[in-house]
Amino acid sequence: MKRFTIDVPDSLHKRVKTACAMRGLKMADVIRDMLDREFPMA
Repeated sequence: MKRFTIDVPDSLHKRVKTACAMRGLKMADVIRDMLDREFPMA
């Protein structure tokens, strides 16, 4: 596993964190899933 660090605006971080908390999900898991969908293995 590798660490991936990005800078995002505070407002985006708050929206993602809030939505994940409301769904009972971890931000890291949601972002990993999004990256997997956007960049599928060929």
